[in-house]
Amino acid sequence: MELDRRVQVRCTSAEVGQTSFGSGYLVGPRLALTSAHVLRAEDEASISVSASSRDNFGAEEIYEATECWRAADRDVALLRVTDQRWSPPESLRDVTSRPAQRWGELIGSRPVQVTALGFPRMQRTAWGREDEQLEALIAPGTGSSAGWYEVASNGPVINAVMQDGVVGTPWSGMSGAPVMAGELLCGVICRDRQASGGSRLRA
Repeated sequence: MELDRRVQVRCTSAEVGQTSFGSGYLVGPRLALTSAHVLRAEDEASISVSASSRDNFGAEEIYEATECWRAADRDVALLRVTDQRWSPPESLRDVTSRPAQRWGELIGSRPVQVTALGFPRMQRTAWGREDEQLEALIAPGTGSSAGWYEVASNGPVINAVMQDGVVGTPWSGMSGAPVMAGELLCGVICRDRQASGGSRLRA
C-alpha cells in the first residue's frame, strides 16, 4: 500500500446542496477507486478529490473529478481526476517501470491479514480529517457466498462526535478505502457493520 495514493472524495448535489464524504485510492495516475454510494446519482452533482502531502501536514489541495465507471451492485466506482492542476503522486509518476496497481482475490478458508487506509469520522479534527490505517483480518468463509468480505479488528475505536443531526458511526467516511492483502488490492470498504465488540466493516 502506498500512502501517497490515498485521497478524500466529496460529492456535492447542486439540487439540495448536500455533500457526501468518503475515502478513495489511486489505482492509476488519474484514476481513483471509491465506494459507489459516496457518489450521488444526480447529474448535477459535483465530485472532487483532495490529497494532502506528508511534507505539508494538514494542507489539502482539492481537484475536480468525474465518475467514469460504477458497479452499484458491488458498491464500487471509479473516478477520473480531470483537473489540469493535478500532478500524480510520486509512486504513480512512472507506471512503465512500476505497475500502477496489482489486484488479488482471496482463496481458501484461512483468515488473511489485511490493511485498509481511509478517513473515518473518528479522525475528524478542527482542520480536516486525519487518515486511519486499520489492521484487520478477513475470514474468507464469512460473507463469501454473497460476494462480500467481512473485515474484523479488535483494535480500539475512538468515539466520534455526531453534530447537526448527522447520522453515522465512527467509521463513517471510511467507505471507499482500499483493502490490501500485502501489495494486492482485494476489496473496497463499503459499510460499518456496527459490531458490539471491536470493529467489523464490509468490503
